[in-house]
Amino acid sequence: MFLLLAEICVPVLAADSRVAAQSRQGRSHLQRVRQEILVQEAVRFPRQVHTEPESFRPFRCTYCSKTFAAPETLKRHEHIHEKEQPFKCVKCGRHFKTSNGLQKHSLICTDGKPHKCRYCSKSFSSSNGCHLHEESHIVDRPFKCTHCERGFLSNHSREMHEKTHTL
Repeated sequence: MFLLLAEICVPVLAADSRVAAQSRQGRSHLQRVRQEILVQEAVRFPRQVHTEPESFRPFRCTYCSKTFAAPETLKRHEHIHEKEQPFKCVKCGRHFKTSNGLQKHSLICTDGKPHKCRYCSKSFSSSNGCHLHEESHIVDRPFKCTHCERGFLSNHSREMHEKTHTL
């Protein structure tokens, strides 16, 4: 597809001296036109358009003929066609064909918050959110309430808290 595109666009670009003088603009134009054609083809033939040429995807699924660039990717894909379900949820025992399926299930099985704080009963959907929260248990809280000596990480948080004493 790209060779045909180059045959069409390059003579047009060469005829335009402004674009020919700046090959970088010419390449970006080719890329835009190619992208537009790929999008149009994807709409017309959604299961036939690939972002890589077939020669870069030599590994073919024996069940559905879908092609892959790496044998590991093909093997992972072929699990969806087989009865084998090697991925097991440790909480409820349910089995899944793919690790991605198990990960999605784990969010549901653990109420969507599988990451538990080591210091309190809070749980989080992401490990990063949990880590940030756990730091709040460790970090010094230098901003103390003038009414009850409770500590806060920011002066703004202390001020908001102190308003609860004046209600």
